[in-house]
Amino acid sequence: MKKKTSVIFLAIIMALTIMPLSATAASTTTVSKGLITSKDAKGPGYNWDASKHTLTLNNANILNKSRSMITLNNDYHVTIIVKGNNTLTGIDSISSLIDRRKSTTSGVDNNSKYSLTRQRNLTIKGDGTLTINGIIYPHYTNLIVNGAKLNIITPQNVNWNSINFTRGLVLKNGAKVYVNKGINNDKDLIIDNSTLIAASALENTPGNPIDNTGDITVENKGILKAYTTGEKIASAGDRSAILCNNIIADDTTIFEARCEGPIAIDSLQGKVSILSRKINISAEEQAVRCGQKQNPALLNLQLPKQSLAANGGKYTIGTYTVESGNDIRYYCTVYNGDNMAKSVIYEDPQVTAAEKAMAAVRLKAYSKSYAKTKTKPLRMKVWWEQTQGEKQKVTGYEIAKSSKRNGTYKIMFSASKTQYINTAGLKKGNRYYYKVRAYSKVRGIRYYSSWSNITYKIAR
Repeated sequence: MKKKTSVIFLAIIMALTIMPLSATAASTTTVSKGLITSKDAKGPGYNWDASKHTLTLNNANILNKSRSMITLNNDYHVTIIVKGNNTLTGIDSISSLIDRRKSTTSGVDNNSKYSLTRQRNLTIKGDGTLTINGIIYPHYTNLIVNGAKLNIITPQNVNWNSINFTRGLVLKNGAKVYVNKGINNDKDLIIDNSTLIAASALENTPGNPIDNTGDITVENKGILKAYTTGEKIASAGDRSAILCNNIIADDTTIFEARCEGPIAIDSLQGKVSILSRKINISAEEQAVRCGQKQNPALLNLQLPKQSLAANGGKYTIGTYTVESGNDIRYYCTVYNGDNMAKSVIYEDPQVTAAEKAMAAVRLKAYSKSYAKTKTKPLRMKVWWEQTQGEKQKVTGYEIAKSSKRNGTYKIMFSASKTQYINTAGLKKGNRYYYKVRAYSKVRGIRYYSSWSNITYKIAR
């Protein structure tokens, strides 16, 4: 794992072409100076609020000619809000997203779970998409992606990771991040109800899709997929899909690590607990390897028992040592008899069955309005039925309501029966819309069917 000792700014190395945008995106804006200054600044698709340290991008398509697209010399948290589809692209070799030249040693975020260090945070949030043609270089700043979609496309001839030297990396609240040339993170990586897809070509340097000095935690229905592509070269060495200290992935998650080189997962401290409901770990030689310079008894590899027998063999965990001068490392790996297991593939049968059943459910919903009487309030009755093929076994149903057909629907109620009486939030003369979906619950997690038709009535 390489360490950078000199202060290097957060950078975007530009691609040769601009990524296509949706029809709603603005026309290209060319800037010759950085977007962020000590004063407020705005232009087509972007607005910088200097007092709040917040940059808002709204369908911005920005072509940069300056060295630093966004340059900060002050000491504070920064937020980038993304709305719609946004693209940042430059034409010179290096253009910074954030050039943090002043080191930060104080200012802990209020949310301790996501305060990975005493460094400042760069937060990218919103319901939009940000595509960066190049790289992002926070230089030991925490990067938090909160709900937004972030795509980083790095040219293959650029000798940098797509995300470089973050101090800590957090994805939360449904964030989706894709990088095509790997991540180098100096502390913990947390994927909380979010998706990270990291790829890297073996013939390029660096080649690890995830090179993580700290621990990796995947939780709350998070998804982690790391894979290599291309031809293995002599200098690749023990290149892996994931290199880290320890890994913890709970049984609500999806976990994939595929390497066309020798090792899929290389855990340096040897505490690996991957209990994901879907697992795909594969490599040419070792599916999982974990090692530690201390006591080999501390080594721990935990996978679902079903996954270890998924290929019909009896798997055991073996240990061995490697000595190099005074450096003695202990390793463990997964074996199948005398042959090293190259892959671990597992899908939780209960979850698979639940997903299959919910995919087959088709619901037809109906509604009826009842006027207020002396003994009963104004009310709406909603009921439904399965209408296609064999009736599927479900745990229950969720009913959503809106005052507009194409508006925001709020889930009002969960029911085990096939009807619901709505009495709250009704006003005579107003129209109300309802839709229903089924769910199957496995170990506390709900797996859903598609929504029913929308049914509506006017409150009488």
